[in-house]
Amino acid sequence: MNIGTRSGRRGITSLLLVAWCLVLSACAPLLGYPKDPEDTDATLSALAPYFNGAKDVEYAHAPPAAKTNIRNEIIFARMRAYDITFADFEKRLYGDGNAVTLGSDLAGLILAGLTATTGNAATKSVLGAASAGVIGAKAAIDKDLYYPEDNTSVVGADGGRQAAGEGTNCHRHEGS
Repeated sequence: MNIGTRSGRRGITSLLLVAWCLVLSACAPLLGYPKDPEDTDATLSALAPYFNGAKDVEYAHAPPAAKTNIRNEIIFARMRAYDITFADFEKRLYGDGNAVTLGSDLAGLILAGLTATTGNAATKSVLGAASAGVIGAKAAIDKDLYYPEDNTSVVGADGGRQAAGEGTNCHRHEGS
């Protein structure tokens, strides 16, 4: 009868694991952001002349009356490229953090479940230690890599610039 109980537990555990995976697949992507409707690769390619010196040469040879407009165009194009690149960095940073968090949480849960349902003491001891190791490693990764003060200051600094009306979503300065 002990064998039937074990296979029953394994069946329930397998069913719960499959259900959990189905629930997770219905959630938002690990990235945590919606897909950008803009083709940012094409936009960055279009902004390349503002970085490769072509527009700088145009600015240098422009008549004095046109220099202000060309300078502003160069500045706003570069700001746009920097904003796109930073937004991509921020999305990848949060997405990587979500993947590590989800993976380590699931690994810890699986190891803890195996610890509770496995037979002998030696196996339970090894699985329990592995489970504690995964949970401890996740805490260290969260603390040291994804949530240090440096990350929030970097993200906060750009967010503050955008809130002040200097970001890419505010094109009111163009043409002035």
